[in-house]
Amino acid sequence: MMNDDARPDCPDELSYDGILNQSYHLWQPRQGYRFGTDAILLGSALELANGSRLAELGAGVGAATITALHRLPDCHITAIEKDPLSAKLLRHNLSAQGFDGAVRVSEADIFALPTLLHNSFDQVFTNPPFHDPHSTRARHGRRALAHQGEGAALADWVTTALTLLKPKGRLTLISRADKLDDIIVTLAAHQAGDIAILPIYPYKSSPAIRVIVSARKQVASPVSLLDGVVLHHPDGATTQAVSQILKGESVQGLLADYIRKTPQAAPSAPSSQDRG
Repeated sequence: MMNDDARPDCPDELSYDGILNQSYHLWQPRQGYRFGTDAILLGSALELANGSRLAELGAGVGAATITALHRLPDCHITAIEKDPLSAKLLRHNLSAQGFDGAVRVSEADIFALPTLLHNSFDQVFTNPPFHDPHSTRARHGRRALAHQGEGAALADWVTTALTLLKPKGRLTLISRADKLDDIIVTLAAHQAGDIAILPIYPYKSSPAIRVIVSARKQVASPVSLLDGVVLHHPDGATTQAVSQILKGESVQGLLADYIRKTPQAAPSAPSSQDRG
């Protein structure tokens, strides 16, 4: 993997942080929203045939997209990010890691995308703003945007993702566990099925704090509740399964295994939109 530690031309204070066992390094702002384990878990949950077209909604500086490409190197990703600084760092990070040829960065509002993108992706993945838009906003504007958006509800993100998917395409998202009911209701309203739910637990004896939800557009299948992922042992040490994920390794029995066993739509033929 290529690592280029040349600092981007940017007036903001930045940090240079490694992911996937230091296989890749990403520049990101020191203040405001910063990627974490959620992005790596999301990228590790994807599983599709090579050549598939994917879109990430709210790509940030690229942690989930790079995690996905680490596991699915022959896929084509459109990474959509509204914040200008994040989009700039996203382009820089992808180029430094040698991924710019596999990813098209779109600096755009996901709620104002051209209709030509509708019904065109095999999979959409996202780590959407999942805090209540009416709760107290973070003091830093970029963190507030990432956590709460600009008034759009989680249901709006789910609806937009389904609009971009081609029939039988798959949506995968990570969210707070207490938002699961909103997600399920929205998926049902849009006739999305084959719903798989993967709970994320901080400790084995604790309630889930996150869920990864996967569903397919215009597919009628029952809901599947999968074995959850436990992040930490009682002493605070990271569990073996999560350690594998954070290193970019495949983990048996998780969401990707479920998807591999499920018939998928045929991948779309690559187009000029999939490239830089």
